[in-house]
Amino acid sequence: MISEEGNYLNDGTHTLILNASGDWEGVSDELKGIFQLVLRQQASFGQLGAQIMNKINEIKHSKTGGRKYMELTGAFW
Repeated sequence: MISEEGNYLNDGTHTLILNASGDWEGVSDELKGIFQLVLRQQASFGQLGAQIMNKINEIKHSKTGGRKYMELTGAFW
């Protein structure tokens, strides 16, 4: 990561900024599927978005995961 002055922070982190609402030209189908999830749409591109959605549904419908999921999504949205 680079500070405002252009110096490297040397903290070992990487920041990736993606615009799900932007132009998807040149974006892989896997990333498009993830963008769809971010935009609260059904993932229809690639396999990764669908796999993530399936895992979320599995957690939502589990006894312990369901309650925690509702707490987290309520706080997030």
